[in-house]
Amino acid sequence: MLLGQIFFVINAVILAVILYRRVFPAKPRAARFYTWTDDNTDASEMAERLTGMQRPTLLLEEDETSAFSKLGGAPNLPPHLAWPIGVKGPQAFIAQLDLGVARNCGGPDWAPSSGALYVFLDDDRFGFGDEIRVLFSPTLGEAPAQFPETLGRKHRYKEKRLRMEHFPSTPSADWVDIDPGSAMIEQLEEDAALSQPPNDSPDHRLFGYPAEIQSGQLWLECEHLACGREGSVYAERPSEAFIRSAEDWRLLLQIDTDEQVGMSYGDGGMFYVFIREADARQADFSRTVTIPQTY
Repeated sequence: MLLGQIFFVINAVILAVILYRRVFPAKPRAARFYTWTDDNTDASEMAERLTGMQRPTLLLEEDETSAFSKLGGAPNLPPHLAWPIGVKGPQAFIAQLDLGVARNCGGPDWAPSSGALYVFLDDDRFGFGDEIRVLFSPTLGEAPAQFPETLGRKHRYKEKRLRMEHFPSTPSADWVDIDPGSAMIEQLEEDAALSQPPNDSPDHRLFGYPAEIQSGQLWLECEHLACGREGSVYAERPSEAFIRSAEDWRLLLQIDTDEQVGMSYGDGGMFYVFIREADARQADFSRTVTIPQTY
């Protein structure tokens, strides 16, 4: 009699759990910024994780009516900012960006809500984390600065005014640990293609996720470079402490090859500039890390 009652209670509990899950299905598991996959993870689950990790990016598109943001030309440096000097002389001016416009276009809350970024390149530091230097000013500069006399002509890029266009960016499969031979890669790449900008213009962007040329996990590479480590970050599985620290890296800026203004990196590559979220919240742009990729 007692045994029958026990079985009745167990069955009732199991039935209740089944009914509950049908009525209140489990919410999708939140993806970590970094996920080690296993043999039990299928393409649909991974696609769901990647979609859950979406972040807004601001595409930087040509627009002659733009008042401040631009590639090339001469920077509108405010009086308190000096033209940065690189290994062999003045650095090349790449871009200036209005952070007030960026916030109004849907930029993240971890970036300053006003002020300007000035981006310079020292190509004598190619492949080093400090190849690109980012200066921040709480105010926008007005008059264009004069090019330093010792800055070579090839480093004086043509001007291209920019507008910012809000677009959802999804991390590529490279941002999670998926075996390159996995059958899910093709499906994930098809899904990711749907979230790419719909034109063939140079892919300059502010915030969000990078459009990688090569495979790799750039935020892990940022942590590796910032720590001054030698060798490859992919030589062995990183420690949990390393991963947690690396999770704070955010894409600040992606600059593509742009023949229109005379910017060309390698055989048509890109620069990816990253910053720690904690630094960005303090408006400290002195410790960015740059990773170049080429075809």
